Amino acid sequence: MLDPRNLAALAAVVETGSVTRAAERLGCVQSNVSQRVKRLEDVIGEPLLARIDGRMMPTPIGRVVAAEAARVAAALQRAEANVAAARTGWPPLRLGAMQTIAAVRLPRLLSGLRHLAPEAEVIVEPGPTDEVVAALRRGQIDLGFVAGGGEGDDIVATPLWSERLVRIGAAEGDAEEGTLLVFRQGCSYRRLALEETKLRLGRTPKLLEMGTLDGMIGCVGEGLGVALLPLSVIERSAAMERGEIRRVGDTAIDVRVVAIRRRRETPSRTAAALLDLAEADVAA
Repeated sequence: MLDPRNLAALAAVVETGSVTRAAERLGCVQSNVSQRVKRLEDVIGEPLLARIDGRMMPTPIGRVVAAEAARVAAALQRAEANVAAARTGWPPLRLGAMQTIAAVRLPRLLSGLRHLAPEAEVIVEPGPTDEVVAALRRGQIDLGFVAGGGEGDDIVATPLWSERLVRIGAAEGDAEEGTLLVFRQGCSYRRLALEETKLRLGRTPKLLEMGTLDGMIGCVGEGLGVALLPLSVIERSAAMERGEIRRVGDTAIDVRVVAIRRRRETPSRTAAALLDLAEADVAA
């Protein structure tokens, strides 16, 4: 078992190049640092440090252990900060969201949260609907914003904005209707776009899968195919402003965006504040 205190002693020696300076940094005596490094070497079974030109340097295995020690120390610092924030302030918020929602809806909410709680930390993990839902169930995120699904026995879904999906193609020339640009598997918009295109064309279109929203819009502008995207995204698109893409046909599919959270957990102060901002944005 690797003791975090022993790892911290090794990391301090490697960073300072001296047992003396490591002891000063850690606020202990030199013998304590030496003993902790020795215990770590006993566990690993190999020397971790060597004196070279008067400086303590890590051995090859020592460099590996020291790197891991630095990561452990950083994780412990984050954990301490998170616990302190959860008890007295604004806990960090891990947020999952579809790319289109992250691009259009989240910036205004995050700006409002910044004014309300400047110290609140938010980590946004973009992904398709199914991945956001799965991450919520696994406890990897605290709150999610998805469209066209999400609610279940273990998940509460709060209805928010209504998005209208429209079909877009290149501004010049005939739109390549036979190729449909889509996000990766698990995206609710992908499923809706495929169903609509199959019904309209009477056949399955060729798919061009894209990893990013900007990439999809860029390929549409180059005439590589058509895509179904929220009108709110298209209206804010720089490609639309530059005249590179246009709306094609009269396709209009309305989809509800929802905020999802675990049913058996009370939202943190930060999550509750963001939900309030979202509901206020819908009502505005």
